[in-house]
Amino acid sequence: MAIKSVAKRAWEVHQAGSHAYNTWYEPFDDAGEIEKSLRYTLSQDITAAVLPGELSLWPTIIDAAKRFKPLTAKEQQEVISQAAQYQPLVGPQMD
Repeated sequence: MAIKSVAKRAWEVHQAGSHAYNTWYEPFDDAGEIEKSLRYTLSQDITAAVLPGELSLWPTIIDAAKRFKPLTAKEQQEVISQAAQYQPLVGPQMD
């Protein structure tokens, strides 16, 4: 099972109290980014991907899921390279 499949990054400190979504992290909200991150997630050996707590994103995520086709190995590497610009939500790199 995968969680946070459309998580972009932790909210920036200067955004405290002014989050656009009811999540503790900043989710992707662009349809293309949502589709890319969901395709990556669903291309892994998982049984399910959990939707984020922000209901307004659900229609875009469900639409992306309906169009799902697995990423090739090359496409997965491209997504990994693009994701390098974001800090992990949890782990040793968080302050």
